[in-house]
Amino acid sequence: MPEIGNLAIPNKLLQQLIQDMVRISNARMSGTALGTIVPHIAPESTIEGPLSLVEDGDLIELDVNNRKIHLYIPESVLSQRRQKLIFAALHFQ
Repeated sequence: MPEIGNLAIPNKLLQQLIQDMVRISNARMSGTALGTIVPHIAPESTIEGPLSLVEDGDLIELDVNNRKIHLYIPESVLSQRRQKLIFAALHFQ
C-alpha cells in the first residue's frame, strides 16, 4: 500500500525552495514517512464539513499545538462553494 507521507514534493514547489507540504488524508500510516502529515481523517469529515469546501490551491494553516486546521478562504467564497455541493445519500445497514 503506498503511504501518503511518501509523496514527493513536486519540482514546481522545490524550485520555490519549499521543503515540506502538509498532507491531509484518511489513509493508514505504517513505517516511516516524510514530511508533515495529518492521517486518519475520517472520510465522513468531508460530508457537509469544512474539508468538503477545500479546493486545489487553497491556503490552509495547520496549528498542531491547538489541534486546528484553518482554511484561508473568505466566507463569501465558502458560501458559494457550499451552495454548489451535492451530497450523495448515505446508506447504513
